[in-house]
Amino acid sequence: MKIAICMPIFGGVETPTFFSILNALNCLKQYKFTYNINFFHTERRPIYWARQELWDMARYSGCDRMIFLSEDIVLKIDTLIKLAETDFDIFSVLYFERQPPHRPMVFRLDDDNRWHPHNIDIDNKVKIVDGVGCDCISFSREVIDKIPSSAFLPFEGYTGDDLSFFIHVKKKGFQVFLDTAHKVGHVYHRKRIIWYNDYINTLGTLYKKGEWHKERKT
Repeated sequence: MKIAICMPIFGGVETPTFFSILNALNCLKQYKFTYNINFFHTERRPIYWARQELWDMARYSGCDRMIFLSEDIVLKIDTLIKLAETDFDIFSVLYFERQPPHRPMVFRLDDDNRWHPHNIDIDNKVKIVDGVGCDCISFSREVIDKIPSSAFLPFEGYTGDDLSFFIHVKKKGFQVFLDTAHKVGHVYHRKRIIWYNDYINTLGTLYKKGEWHKERKT
């Protein structure tokens, strides 16, 4: 099994991210010692440009599976194993926005092909979704071969590389699977890491504010 791990680097890899990747790589090599792992990265490229280059690198490397990581995602020790050994063509783990209210980085596409945040039920099950952030996700060889690297270019009003990409995913008939049981961290400013609890705590705060406004009106 040949794995290509790809990381677009712009501002520099966060310290918690760096050590989490080392630990996850060590775990992957320990339990999947027959895997051949190649690591590719870009530096100081706009994100859509970086993803294009990395997508082509992965294709030309002859890998069986490609994994996108980000410079600010904090992995769990078994995250790379999860991403590498899955049988799903497109498989993502769950992470959350850095900014409050720290929503899940999951999106739904409406009937007019417009994207919206998707407040999914986080019930520790694998779900089919329309789109996710591309910062902790893996792809099968079939996806790499059938979707061109130009899919990351913004088009038709879609400014995000991930949202543009998942329009192509839908057109090609692939499904996106999200594991809500496997949650990773997202580094915020001052090295604070955003986890699932931040999302839960923010929802509680918003609820309390809503109740306060109701009391003021009555």
